[in-house]
Amino acid sequence: WSDGPVAAFTPTPLDDCQRREVEQSIVGSLNGKIGQAGGPSAPIQNVSDLVTVPNETADGPTLTCRGTIQTASGISGPGTIVVRLSTASNSKTISVKDAQWEADTDKARKQSEAARQSAIRLAEAPQREATETAKMRASANSRPNETVRCGINRAHFWTTNAICIALLEEVRALSAKLKTTSRDQVVHECARSVRAKLNNLDEPSALNLCEGIVAEWTSGAYERGSSGGTAS
Repeated sequence: WSDGPVAAFTPTPLDDCQRREVEQSIVGSLNGKIGQAGGPSAPIQNVSDLVTVPNETADGPTLTCRGTIQTASGISGPGTIVVRLSTASNSKTISVKDAQWEADTDKARKQSEAARQSAIRLAEAPQREATETAKMRASANSRPNETVRCGINRAHFWTTNAICIALLEEVRALSAKLKTTSRDQVVHECARSVRAKLNNLDEPSALNLCEGIVAEWTSGAYERGSSGGTAS
């Protein structure tokens, strides 16, 4: 009764997103970031049809609501409002620190653009790899003994230009070889091929290099079915 008889008999919604203080805080917070990332494009008057969904963020205590927002120009949504709560919030009092709005249409548009960019990168990958390999091969021919940091997928090591390009070319054939040939045979075939490319490389050094590559490959350090490298 401390807040009056009307307040005493006003039920608290079971859904936290529908609590009056939450709705009011959402409106105030979003109107403070009009035209910004996570904000509406125009001042909002109210939010409606809010329902709580499982939190989609781990950045402190949060409340994630689904619903629509009402602006002077009409209704926007449906969408998601991620509400960051004060650490002092509890079941009786919910204190909102910040709110972020994203309409479903905006989210779908972002996902579509991300998928498009990913498809472009995937389509361009063979040409990028061919260009990079050509540069490395030219560098290996002109400066074979220059020390470089050779990168083969996720593995990196220091070696010479000539050895790096020779190993890169071997890696491209490893996946197919390992499916039909024993591990020991693959190591020796790799060593013979590398030595043929590098006349001054002794057999133990070639075997050690190839042993390392095959060990990394079979342990999962290399991405199966892909090849490529960088030297810097």
